[in-house]
Amino acid sequence: MLHVDHLGVVVRDMDEALRFFVEVLGGHVVSHQRNVMGREIDLAFVEACGITFELLHPWGETHPLRAYLQQVGPSVHHIALRSEDVDGTVQRLEAWNIRPEGPPAVVGGNRVVQWLSAESTLGLRIQLTGPAPSQTPDTR
Repeated sequence: MLHVDHLGVVVRDMDEALRFFVEVLGGHVVSHQRNVMGREIDLAFVEACGITFELLHPWGETHPLRAYLQQVGPSVHHIALRSEDVDGTVQRLEAWNIRPEGPPAVVGGNRVVQWLSAESTLGLRIQLTGPAPSQTPDTR
């Protein structure tokens, strides 16, 4: 079963976005990282109104979300759905012609992220996320 994990929101100004989500909406910051992995993007997770928001501030001129921000403006970028079995979910969705976009990525060593092709999801940017498969020790 899938559950909403978070909504990814691209913002122009991280400080302004944090003030809005915390002071106006009454939320709280779960985590906040600057220059994540040296990729010229700041990222914050904020819980507000019973929802987790991933705030994305691409400040580097070459970051792919920078072009998105310039073209679309601040907006909801993606919906992340949580699955306890991302690989199994992808296989089930492929039966409905919903295709993965590229290979899955392990993030933070404990979470897998798999994007779905927007062409097969009514134009929506959907990210599947869940626990990374446990690593089987090499017994050779």
